[in-house]
Amino acid sequence: MLLEGPYGAVHGARRTGRRLLLIAAGIGVAPIRAMAQSFGYRAGEVEFLYRTRDSGDAALVAELETLAQERGFALHLLTGRRSDGARRPDPLAADAIRRLVPDAADRDVFLCGPDGLIERTRRALLTLGVPPERIHLEVFG
Repeated sequence: MLLEGPYGAVHGARRTGRRLLLIAAGIGVAPIRAMAQSFGYRAGEVEFLYRTRDSGDAALVAELETLAQERGFALHLLTGRRSDGARRPDPLAADAIRRLVPDAADRDVFLCGPDGLIERTRRALLTLGVPPERIHLEVFG
């Protein structure tokens, strides 16, 4: 049997010292949650966007809420089914991210989740002006 990935692209050595934008979906919440706990930062320097179908479906929510209080980061739970255009826009589209994190382009971004969501969100981040070298991805296909 041959096993492959994840490859470990999301780790502290990739940080530049800027404030952080952490984005997680699905199983990707586990490594991003670990970063929120272990990375060094001051209160107010981290925005955590967690995309899930509904709050009942969201793994680790109670733990993340406690951690957010303890470490002083903003936790945004983005719930809802997949975007269907005008009725339900993508909560990780460029405009939606800009509303939640107006200075996203000035942050180090760590993004982990299903590959389709990762690619859409990566494009949104590039649209917002986040340099590609500050977008760190871990894809769980």
